[in-house]
Amino acid sequence: MNHTFPTAKNKTRAKRRLKALDKREAILIKQIKVYEKQIAAYEKDIENIFDKMTAIYLDQNNYV
Repeated sequence: MNHTFPTAKNKTRAKRRLKALDKREAILIKQIKVYEKQIAAYEKDIENIFDKMTAIYLDQNNYV
């Protein structure tokens, strides 16, 4: 087994890794928020398209 002992060097490395992970996590959270906004916008677009399709279908059936 490979054991690492809590030396000053290892503690510094651990802090550095933790800081890097925190930064990466913050970046990923920002990306997720952007994607969530995009998905919401796409959902609205799709709803509008279906509404238009429904209106066209109903309009065509009224003339028949």
